Amino acid sequence: MSRSSSYQERSWASAHGLSLSKVLHIAQSVDVSFVLYGSGGSGSCSSGVNRLYFPGSFVSQSHTVWNMECNMEYSWDKWSKEELEKQYSPSCWSHRFSSDVVIDAHIATIQKGTEQGRAYAQTMLDIPYGSGPCQLIDVYLPRSPCPNPPALIYIHGGYWQMLSKDLSGFMVPPLVDLGIVVVVPGYTTAPKGDLDQMVVEMRKAVAFVAKQYSQFSGIYLCGHSAGAHLVAMVLATDWTQPEYGIQPNIRGAMLVSGLYDLRPLLNTRVNDPLKLNMEAAVRNSPELFPDAIWDGQLGRRLVIAVGQHDPPEFRRQSLEFHQRLVKCGLPAVLIDVTNVDHFDVMDRLNLPDYELTQALKKLIYDEEFVW
Repeated sequence: MSRSSSYQERSWASAHGLSLSKVLHIAQSVDVSFVLYGSGGSGSCSSGVNRLYFPGSFVSQSHTVWNMECNMEYSWDKWSKEELEKQYSPSCWSHRFSSDVVIDAHIATIQKGTEQGRAYAQTMLDIPYGSGPCQLIDVYLPRSPCPNPPALIYIHGGYWQMLSKDLSGFMVPPLVDLGIVVVVPGYTTAPKGDLDQMVVEMRKAVAFVAKQYSQFSGIYLCGHSAGAHLVAMVLATDWTQPEYGIQPNIRGAMLVSGLYDLRPLLNTRVNDPLKLNMEAAVRNSPELFPDAIWDGQLGRRLVIAVGQHDPPEFRRQSLEFHQRLVKCGLPAVLIDVTNVDHFDVMDRLNLPDYELTQALKKLIYDEEFVW
């Protein structure tokens, strides 16, 4: 899809006397699963299907806005604690397993995948990028060396309190086959580490990779869930600060099923080990300062991806963050992945033909990157 055609598709909104901002406001007010999909779904106030492409962006498929006549008011700060807990519990929304099974299945899948990744690629494990016990990186190298390869730094998820780099090499085989060096940093999860510390650690890890491996043709970032949030915070770094000592050549990033506004988490169980207050939540919410992600590098491209069976709030946050990036002038792509939940949207990156594996390939190697 071309950029010009994405503008032409706005005619529906104009024909119905709606500004694009009004359409987005309505879209964010209804069930987000209706907002992003045009096949299936149901609703008590469904009024038909109409196409809408968002301006200044490329999307993976036609976006569809359902329930355009609904007048529901969206405001997470008025929700009950029970509703917030459900909206921010991805295991409750899986279409494959019950909530008490899906997390165990995810861990088993990425553990087995990481074992296979370590057996498949050349590895350099547990390289320290700092003095802390979790400040280590794993490096996965292509089996056939190539000069000036690109590097993909993957930041794991786990709601900032679970998982580790030792479970995060599952996507290695198809990527090293493409000549990509995969780097996986660890960080100090809660309750031992707080969110400010995690952000600093990931920034230092990226700076370390840029300094130690200057032969890379470019650095690309990828993160899932909490890792997508940390990628966004890395993208918003002021690299002129003396503690970094380098301006990393970050050429692009793919953020998968992330959270970019942490304020709704304050009154949930997720916050028990994090112990965020409002000030810390705002400070660590990249959706509130998207302009910091734009650094004037015309070659930097971003992919925001979300799964069909992610929680509605994860889907809303992905849509809203994408739109804010576009308004800042960033070339951001929104990819809506069908038939996946919050967990297998990432598990499938070990498959060469998977949509997001192909998106990473295009992000790194396709200069035009029309998705």
